[in-house]
Amino acid sequence: MTDSTVLKPENVGTDYRWTEPVLQSVNVDSILKQKEDYANHLKSIEALEDRLDNNRKELKLLTNQANDEAKVISNERKYLNEKKKFAKDEEKLLKTEKKLRDQEIKQLMTERKELKKNSKGLENADLKDRVARLDEKDSKIKDLESKWNEKRSDLKTDLNTIAEKEGKLDRREVEVKDRMRELDRMKDALDLKEKQLDLEKKQTKQLLKKVAVP
Repeated sequence: MTDSTVLKPENVGTDYRWTEPVLQSVNVDSILKQKEDYANHLKSIEALEDRLDNNRKELKLLTNQANDEAKVISNERKYLNEKKKFAKDEEKLLKTEKKLRDQEIKQLMTERKELKKNSKGLENADLKDRVARLDEKDSKIKDLESKWNEKRSDLKTDLNTIAEKEGKLDRREVEVKDRMRELDRMKDALDLKEKQLDLEKKQTKQLLKKVAVP
């Protein structure tokens, strides 16, 4: 017998289902936006670089001022040291003069004692003459002693003035050194900022190349 049944292939008459394509996003506008963002970022970096240069100029000016002040202090200290040396030399001379005058006073006292001891054997006129010479010598010694006291007083004033000026110089010197250290710290901070900006600028330029559209 002949089988009249017609075999139909499976799925005949059913709709074919298309596979949805999975495509990656190709958003040229976003690339352009990124490029614009990177370009603006680069401009911001360059603006900061200009600001950094201005800060360096300001620091250079302040550093020069501090160095000038340090030179002024150094010159003033040299001048004071010279004055101090002269004052010390004067002090030595005054001490020597005082020692010699004390010897003169002792000698005068000895001469007066000798004159008093031998006065009975001298004529009245001779005695008066010797007493007058001793009085004159005594007067000169007292005059020189008075001048010595004035010079000693002036010397003490000069030494006190020098000491006061040295104290002021010491304080100014400390201030200048503190200022220099402060400026050095600022310079180190600027150097660090410069390195950071250089790195950021390099990376931004690389990113700009990556998003560049022909």
